[in-house]
Formats: sequence, C-alpha cells, structure tokens
Amino acid sequence: LAACTPNHQDIRLRGGDWLVGHANAAAGHGLIYAMEVSESLDFDEYYADPRFASKKPRLDRNWREACGDNIYHRGANGSWFQDVTLFHDNPASRAQDTQHPTVFVAERFFYFGADPRAIPDRFRAIIRDRQGCKCSYPEEIAAGFVAWLTGAYRPGIHSEPRDRGEFEPNKAPHPPAGACRFTPIS
Repeated sequence: LAACTPNHQDIRLRGGDWLVGHANAAAGHGLIYAMEVSESLDFDEYYADPRFASKKPRLDRNWREACGDNIYHRGANGSWFQDVTLFHDNPASRAQDTQHPTVFVAERFFYFGADPRAIPDRFRAIIRDRQGCKCSYPEEIAAGFVAWLTGAYRPGIHSEPRDRGEFEPNKAPHPPAGACRFTPIS
C-alpha cells in the first residue's frame, strides 16, 4: 500500500500490524481490504526492489498493470521523481504522497474492491465515520476481527476495484518518443 491515506498520515506500522480499509457511510462501510503488514519500506526501497517491479505502471498493457503504485523515487540530488501514472498526477497529490514516503507490504491480504463485505456489528468500533486512520483498538476487538476475517474468507483478491473504469492501452497517456518517463517534482 503506497500513496494512500495511511501513508499520508505518517502511520507507523510494523510486521504483524493490521491495516483495514472500508467504504464510506453512503456505501455502507463495507470492508474493502485488510492486510497484515509484513514490512515497511520507503519509496526508494520499494522502487528499487525487484519484488515490486510489477507494481510500476505499464500504460501499454491492461488496466491492472497500468494502475501500479510504485511511482516515486529520488534522484541523485535527493529530489523526487514520479513515473508516468494514471493517478496522483497533480502537484497537490505529489506533495501529499511524498510527505511521508512509506510503503506497507503485506504477504497476507484480503481485497474485496467492488464487492465490499459487511463488517459484523460486534466490530463496528473499527469503522471510522470520516477519512483518516485510527491506530489503537482494544485487543479483544482487533483479535476478534482478525479471527472473523481469516475464518470467513481466504486471503487474496475477491473482486476487481470499484472504480477501475474502462482502460484502453492504446489510448492511455504516454510520454513522447525518446522522452524520460519520469517527472521531476519541485
């Protein structure tokens, strides 16, 4: 998870911590994703690590490969560069993304995307009424939620993203021939 609300808020997670994302009130607060953090990396480590090369956007392929979040790295002088991307392509997003450049990696995750799952009422305490993150819950609620989740679902992708829209590789924005595929961020 990179360039998302937990990253923007300088949340400090370590291996074994869980991160949960749910829909807003209008969409019923359904569970969109849950992940057990296995490690935290900075953007440069994420960008350079061959394990995450497939997370770099490929606008000449299908929609899934075009939406990668491995888009930031620092140049030799320490300034930020951003790969060509379909998202986070304005100065405000770039500034927000690079303020706390942390990536949360998970080997065990549950993604429900366009088909969010109802969170049982006994775990309503983990649902926030507004954007943002909360990092501490009573142990019995956190452990109970993880037990429910891992007992009810298998890890992995259960649905496609809600707002993936239509993507046509030949109509995606591409850098001009011979141009650098990175944008310096000032």
